[in-house]
Amino acid sequence: MPYATMDALALPGKHHNTMQTFETKITVTTDDIDNLNHVNNVRYVQWVEDVAKMHWFTKAPNSITDNYLWIMLSHHITYKNRRF
Repeated sequence: MPYATMDALALPGKHHNTMQTFETKITVTTDDIDNLNHVNNVRYVQWVEDVAKMHWFTKAPNSITDNYLWIMLSHHITYKNRRF
């Protein structure tokens, strides 16, 4: 299966670089905490993948999701606060 870029998911009549916003809430659980009492970095990457997948299936039309797969080409995480 080929992959689709954000340009391929642009809504008709909108500029081809228009990003579609997707938000979800993630609750940190004790299973996410490492031995340093921080959220484990592996969890952050898993959350990025989970949210990307939810975004794909929420925003992409069936004509795209039925014929293409999404892949994560890169990710960037900005840590904003400590847990404690």
